[in-house]
Amino acid sequence: MRSPFFRRSARPARRQTRGLRTPLQIDPLEARRLLAVTPGQVVTSANYTDADGDSVAISVTGPVSQGAGFTVELAGKATDNADATSIDLTGLTLNNGLRIVVTPNALTTQPGTGFATMYSAGYTNVFEITKAKTDTAMTSLGGIQLSAAIVNSTKLTGVAIGNITLDAGQAPYVDRINTQNNQQATDSTMYNPVTGLIHLGGIVAASVDSIVIDGAISAKTNNPHDLTTTNDFRSVIEVAGEIGSIVGLRSNLRASVHADSIGSIRVAAISGEITTRNKAEALAINLPSAFSGFINSAGHLHLGFPMGDASKITGQINALGISGNVKEEFRGLERFTDPLYIPGTYAGSISISGNPAEDFRVDPVSGEVVREGSFPDVFVDGPALFGLRTDHGNIGKVSADSFAPTFLAEADEGSIGIIDGRPDEFGIDAGQGVFA
Repeated sequence: MRSPFFRRSARPARRQTRGLRTPLQIDPLEARRLLAVTPGQVVTSANYTDADGDSVAISVTGPVSQGAGFTVELAGKATDNADATSIDLTGLTLNNGLRIVVTPNALTTQPGTGFATMYSAGYTNVFEITKAKTDTAMTSLGGIQLSAAIVNSTKLTGVAIGNITLDAGQAPYVDRINTQNNQQATDSTMYNPVTGLIHLGGIVAASVDSIVIDGAISAKTNNPHDLTTTNDFRSVIEVAGEIGSIVGLRSNLRASVHADSIGSIRVAAISGEITTRNKAEALAINLPSAFSGFINSAGHLHLGFPMGDASKITGQINALGISGNVKEEFRGLERFTDPLYIPGTYAGSISISGNPAEDFRVDPVSGEVVREGSFPDVFVDGPALFGLRTDHGNIGKVSADSFAPTFLAEADEGSIGIIDGRPDEFGIDAGQGVFA
């Protein structure tokens, strides 16, 4: 039986007697794209080119229900080649996140032979991220990731947000490549670095688990209105509930931060204001080497100082009660009286507003009562230049190498303990400050 897969041999091809035809030449089509953004259309991803020529990709992570996502509006109602004026979220949940990623592109016009390839800026501007006016049910969002996206305002009133993160994206790479041309350029239009312009703007939310800037150190941007070289916290951060943590290890906290409570703060510098409203919740801060702002903690403050040059730590500190800072896992009530260790060059002021008769905590295990309003023992590594004040409590022992005329200890209703001025290296008794 013939196999069902049997095929006859193909006929031998006839020899061509004519000359080979020349292959048809087809010109490539001009590169085209659909309109990048359709105003008012709810989407889960959008891609467009911003005003500087960068590629911007906005997307929602996680499973999305029908009709959920965001709309994008570009400046001038454009569909491409413009910066975003608003990103309106709708129908998103704790399982979703918003991501904005910027990719620089090689410029159409290049400087020519012998110069490095020039790229677009590597960052984009977004005026506002907000919740759609028609969305009354959105109460949570898993997080917001900004990669080289400068968002002037994130206004999500009534929304609990997971993590908000900002990084410099590829802007440091763009700076490194583009500034190579400065060494060879002879005209006055030299490239200015941009990494130091990438900051985190204002935030309004119900709560935020963490706010993090994974920043970079920039060369000078030569912007007369922004002389910083770091990626910083700016504007006003207004959170109705808790902020779990604020972290920016290479960033300055220049913002005004208001929250019911803040778990911890770790930044490179503070020149803004930090205020909490909940007396029952503690705040923990290890002060950076530069602090010229204000810290107002409605509750207890776990405060740490850097043991080095503190001449740039001049800010004012006020709290319900205060103690030295310890790791989070050790912040039980028994650590609410840990001594303060202060560097000798600190010249700021610390005040306590708690009333020991009214503001106290009871350890649920030991039954020990911890009363707010009094200073723990204070040890100074050098001369004491600062001021201490308590409205209702006591000031414990203060030990320093010496006490400058600027040192002030005030206990309006309580007492002041031993002021211990150790003899200096020449055996001369230390001077005394002012005590009240």
